[in-house]
Amino acid sequence: MQPTRDLYFTAAVISGNRNPYQQDKTGLNFVIKDSPVFLYEVGYTHGLENSAGQLDKKMYSGTFKFGAAYNGGTFANAAGVRSSANYLIYCAINQALYRAGAGPDRGLDATIGFDWSPDDVNRQNSQITGALRYNGLIPGRAKDWAAFGFVYSKISDQFRFAEGSIGLPPLGSEKALEFNYGLQLTPYFLVQPVFPVLR
Repeated sequence: MQPTRDLYFTAAVISGNRNPYQQDKTGLNFVIKDSPVFLYEVGYTHGLENSAGQLDKKMYSGTFKFGAAYNGGTFANAAGVRSSANYLIYCAINQALYRAGAGPDRGLDATIGFDWSPDDVNRQNSQITGALRYNGLIPGRAKDWAAFGFVYSKISDQFRFAEGSIGLPPLGSEKALEFNYGLQLTPYFLVQPVFPVLR
């Protein structure tokens, strides 16, 4: 649903299968073996209108999103006790920061996102992502891009303490850095080498 040109709402119901490779082996059947997942998102965009007719101007478009997912099934906490329902909330921002010249694309874009879910039933309960992407970095390669990304994933304190109490390593978080370059060789063929670093 899009009540205005810049504001939209979406909702969906998807399968919440815990073991999808056994419960829906082909991925072509909508089979709900556990409980459905309800998804909701509201978003605001700006700078996208009439972009095709604004090739003589620098375009600084952006998108702001906030959403949630809800699953009414049962989930086990760090002690193995099962309870009803689980959910996740998230937000994301994508924004053009710099434009090298007129037109909507060439230049620097930034994205940042955050998601969170209850730490009593989710081992990895929060994550922060961020990235910078430069479109058309090399002259004459307007469709190529270079990007640098960062991901920080946090292990729930409850799960970390429970695992530590039985002698497992006390994991706290995982950090990942990534650099990639997208080489658009033809309109239908893309090569994208990726260089990740995990810690």
